[in-house]
Amino acid sequence: AKIDRLLHPDSIGIIGASATRLNFGRITLKNIIASGYDRSRLRVINPDGQEVDGVKCAPGLGALEQKLDLLILAVTADVAFGIIDEVIKTDAAESVLLIPGGMGETEASREPARRMLATIDDARRATGRGPVFVGGNCLGIISHPGNFDSWFIPEERLPRTQKKARRTSALISQSGAFLVTRLSKNAWLDPDYMVAVGNQNDITHSDMVENFVDNPNIHVIGA
Repeated sequence: AKIDRLLHPDSIGIIGASATRLNFGRITLKNIIASGYDRSRLRVINPDGQEVDGVKCAPGLGALEQKLDLLILAVTADVAFGIIDEVIKTDAAESVLLIPGGMGETEASREPARRMLATIDDARRATGRGPVFVGGNCLGIISHPGNFDSWFIPEERLPRTQKKARRTSALISQSGAFLVTRLSKNAWLDPDYMVAVGNQNDITHSDMVENFVDNPNIHVIGA
């Protein structure tokens, strides 16, 4: 159910979208808006409360009007580790995309990543709460049925399709660069879903395959 919210979110929040410069979070926000997602269902979590690209801001997770289906963390790894604790304590989201690298794939980050996973597991055992996490080191997700594109690749570097034809395929990859390369070399390729799982700290290829197997609209899964 939480993976379904991840792929078809009724609400999306972003931490790390700058109001003053074009950083990863701001690019992600612009791509979500450009893909047709309703601005009124978007929130930027920003202590300054400054509106970003026409999207309302909340000063913190505790100030959100309702629980988010998807929260995107476009911040550095050291900041993300701290935010994850807050996400679980406030029960702020059903799913989380972890954009930053350095969350388990490097020697220095393995112990913080281990503590993060222990926190996630403890929350699930004790309360049944806690979101599912995709990443870290994650390019993001494109979901045509969910009407959003959360990749942080600018439009000029990777032109997006117009979603003119309904597709029946899904692509899953550890590497976002692999997906980008496939798309840039094959302009006709436009799966319904493209999921970059990154480090697989929580959600794995297998979790996504199981989800798509149960989706009657998906006939082909590429992993």
